[in-house]
Order: sequence, then C-alpha cells, then structure tokens
Amino acid sequence: MILYLNYEWNNSRICINTDQGKEYRSSRSISAFLNKRCIQEGSTLEGRREAFAQIMTARKHIPILTSIRRPELFMPFGLCSSPDTIWINLAAIKDFRQKENETCIYFINGESLTIPFRYSVVKRQIIRSQHYIDYLN
Repeated sequence: MILYLNYEWNNSRICINTDQGKEYRSSRSISAFLNKRCIQEGSTLEGRREAFAQIMTARKHIPILTSIRRPELFMPFGLCSSPDTIWINLAAIKDFRQKENETCIYFINGESLTIPFRYSVVKRQIIRSQHYIDYLN
C-alpha cells in the first residue's frame, strides 16, 4: 500500500513511500503521476478534483481519489502545484498527533512522518476526506 508521495525535483521523479519501502518513478510532476492513476480507474485528475470540489463544496487543498478498490485517496499537505507538497494516502493513516507546531502522522505499518502543519489543519483535511469516502459508500 502507498503511504505517501513526494516529488524529488532534483531527479525529476516521484518517491513512492510504501509499506514495503521506497519506490521511484520518473515523472514530470506528482499531478502527472496522479492523473495516470486516475485514468487507470476511468477518469482524469481534473474530473476527480471537480467531483470532490462539488460534493464537499471545497476550493483548495483538494484530495484526489485515485481508486476506491485499492483504496487510495491522496491528501495534499502544501500547495497542490508545489513540488514540495507531500501527498498522504488516507487509508494508510493509523493515527496522528500534535507535536508542537507540527503534526506526526503514524502509518499502519508502524512508520511515522512529521509534517510542518498544525494539528487542526491535518485533522480538518483527514475528516473531510473521510466524509467524502463515507458519502461515496
């Protein structure tokens, strides 16, 4: 299972952090990678973005549901257009806790990742992403 994605812009590749370790794929952006995964499921990245925006009445930091059957819903932490944004898979999160002005995400495989976002921001993103999944089910 994919835990999270980040872009290594020096090497023009995606770092795919999985429960089995790291994998790398050449790509011009995370958006291009996510679009390819969305198309494999019958829609485009833009279509998935628009669906979430309309259903959840959201405008920015839109999570991307790449697959219901896998399950994969990637939440951006940072600007969607920024190569420094970390995209975390909702299904891979076991828990999350405040750590000063940051948040520590604990994954189902026992790994953790500290991200430079306040707990309230992370909580809001996780809750609205889960509401979206619940709405689709």
